[in-house]
Parts: sequence; C-alpha cells; structure tokens
Amino acid sequence: MSQQIPVAMVNQFHGDVEMLVQQKGSVLRACVRTEDQKGEVQFWDQIGPTEAVDITNRHGDSPQVDSDHQRRACMLQFFDWGDFIDKIDRVRILQDPTNDYTQNAVYALGRRIDRIIAAAFFADAKTGKSGTSTTSFTSTQVVDDDVKGEVNSFMGFEFVHTELVPDNGSTLRYVPVWAKGGMLAAISPDIETAVERRWDKRGSVYIYASAGAGATRMQEKKVVKIECVETI
Repeated sequence: MSQQIPVAMVNQFHGDVEMLVQQKGSVLRACVRTEDQKGEVQFWDQIGPTEAVDITNRHGDSPQVDSDHQRRACMLQFFDWGDFIDKIDRVRILQDPTNDYTQNAVYALGRRIDRIIAAAFFADAKTGKSGTSTTSFTSTQVVDDDVKGEVNSFMGFEFVHTELVPDNGSTLRYVPVWAKGGMLAAISPDIETAVERRWDKRGSVYIYASAGAGATRMQEKKVVKIECVETI
C-alpha cells in the first residue's frame, strides 16, 4: 500500500487529484524509428553503400561489387510499476484515485522508455554477427554549442523538450541531434496495465503496469552530439 496516501484523507475539500509536475510519458518514442521486437535480443541487418563501375570495353567481364553487410543488435530491458489502494482509504478520500494511479504508472513507464532511448544516443552499439562487437560514438560527430540563450527553432530542426538527456556529471549537457532513421527503439511488450482487487491484502486494489524496451544507434552519420555548457 502506498505509505503516502494518508495526506489525501479529508473531510471536505476539492475532489480532484492533481498530478504534480512531471514529464507525462514518452516524448522521444515518436521521434525515432520504432519496431516491435521478438525475443530478448534481435538483430537488424544492414547493407552499406556501393558504387557502380564504368564500362570501358566491349564483351568484358561482368563486375563483382562486394556488398558491405553489417548488423546491429538490440537488447530489451523489462520494467514494471505497482501500488496498492487500501480498501479503507478509498472510503476516507473523496475521489477514487484508481484512474489517477494508473495514469501515473503509464507516465512513469513512458519516461523509462525515454531514458533507455536517451542512453542509447551515445552508448556503444552492439554490432557484428552475434552482437559481441561494439561501435563507439565517433568524435567526428561531436560539435560545440555556439548558440546562447533559449532556442526554440533552428534551420528546420524540431526541438523536443525533455530533461532526461545525459550529462557528463559536471557542466556539460550532451544534446542529441538525429534523423529519425538513425535511432531504433524496440518495444515489446508495449505498456500494459491491470487493476485487480487483492483479497490477500484485505480487499485492497492493486494497480500494476509493465513494459519492455530497448534502443540502439542504427547509423553513425545520422546522430550528432552537441556539447552544451549549462549555466544557472
């Protein structure tokens, strides 16, 4: 049972439950390539660019252009959320908070998905036939921040507001810039919720939510890191 619920016990006050400030679910999921993944680890095959060859004679040999086959691996992480609403507490408060608890759970899982995506922007990508090799984020894709103040739009870029992007533990915030196809988010299972009465908990209602997600950088040249200096 939530140990915080007694603060909502009232005699007569406003009946609505207000959600405190938070990122309401995932904002990054819609901005990356999203796939349904089958299995804890799934491999995504890729073919690199090739070039055509000039024909310089008649009846010559046919060319053999070796295609560059590559592979990226994506590993799922699983996470869940749960809380009780005591049967007696439901009588003591004005409004049944079941729907609010469920919504809060969905928000929390959505933020967890964003943290997984954000961590994958600059992390080592699992590559190779069995996913045991790694491709690190290259320094050629790093630029310094030269824009001061608040930026809302720039040269057609779409800005996504989130406070979940990584930093270096000091004054630098690592801001990703990416093309949608440069990042992959694999979701399986998607967010699921359940509300059940638990008679082993004296009739308390249990709200449960779970999901699974993984993310990886798919193409190095489609992701850029901007090192921004944070000042207060």
